[in-house]
Amino acid sequence: MFNTSLLIVFAALAALLAAALAARYLRSKNRRGRDNRQRPDKESGSGSRRKRPGRRLLSFLLRRRRKDAVSGTVHNTHAPQKLPDARKFEEWKMRISSGVDEKMLLDYMEFLRLYPGSRVRHRGRKKVIYSYTGKELGTLKGMFLNVIVPTPRLYTTSKEQFREFLINLGVSGLTERPNYEERSGKLRVDRHLSETDRRIKAAGNIGEKAVRDALEKLPPEYKSVSGIYLEIEGSLRLELDHVVIGPTGMFILETKAFGITPEGVNNRLVLFINKDGDWSKTEHGRRVPLNSPEEQITRQQQVMQDFFRPINITPRVILVLANRKAALGRIERRPPFVISRLEDLPDHILKPVSGQDLSPEMISSALSLLDMHRLN
Repeated sequence: MFNTSLLIVFAALAALLAAALAARYLRSKNRRGRDNRQRPDKESGSGSRRKRPGRRLLSFLLRRRRKDAVSGTVHNTHAPQKLPDARKFEEWKMRISSGVDEKMLLDYMEFLRLYPGSRVRHRGRKKVIYSYTGKELGTLKGMFLNVIVPTPRLYTTSKEQFREFLINLGVSGLTERPNYEERSGKLRVDRHLSETDRRIKAAGNIGEKAVRDALEKLPPEYKSVSGIYLEIEGSLRLELDHVVIGPTGMFILETKAFGITPEGVNNRLVLFINKDGDWSKTEHGRRVPLNSPEEQITRQQQVMQDFFRPINITPRVILVLANRKAALGRIERRPPFVISRLEDLPDHILKPVSGQDLSPEMISSALSLLDMHRLN
């Protein structure tokens, strides 16, 4: 009697165990069936060998899920259906490097929106995560700084949109806005100039660089454009040393390198203007006459005032003495513009004048207008 009861108990336990294993097998089979319907099985062709049900059940019971020794997560053995084509990323790199305009930049941004990156990571048993590799992020940063920023064929607003787009992609080191407006401030000397003209040009380049260095001390809300060539009304072309736009107004800077040698030496100098409007300087203890720049500067001022009148901005002109040892002597007749020593230039720009203040929108409009008409 006791043996019969024991056999009944063992039989009941065996039946329960068999039912649990069968239920587990059916659940796994149904899950694999759903996966096969979503992803074609390469081994389901006519030439593949099918396992018999008994052998499949045995392999299922003996199979162990391999786990990560550190994190305990299951390794994903499924390959992605379609890998990103990194060759297209390189092709776009070559296209942008050879020259970019507004339309090409928009097309490139659209490509980057759809391109997930060539780095593939697996999460869980199905989820696949794509991201940009470090090399790809570095390539995008280099293209922005070396191609997008210096090109004159793109508006500043488009460059800013692309910079913010790259930041959202994960490109680092672009949080600070570049000084797009200084892209043409390279110092150049024409080889075909005479020796005298070459020395004058070299001294002038040194003076312009000194002014650019002084402008870098302005607050970030002030934008400067150096060495700009403008085409106005199709035929009139104007060359400006520097243009500064900020909350206190817009300034046209005319740089004069009086007393600066081509080697960069700043000689002591005193500037004079008599009652007849004649300019002169005292250098090395003797008085030397100078050509008055009033006519040239006044003409530039009038042209620029007419140019910016549609957006209600009135530029002011400042003549900057780039020589750090220059001083102002007796000025008997004041010209229609400000004469500033290099060290006093930031004070002249930052000093507020009633009716000359500019909003951020007006500053952006002025920069866009310059971009539309500049030739370099």
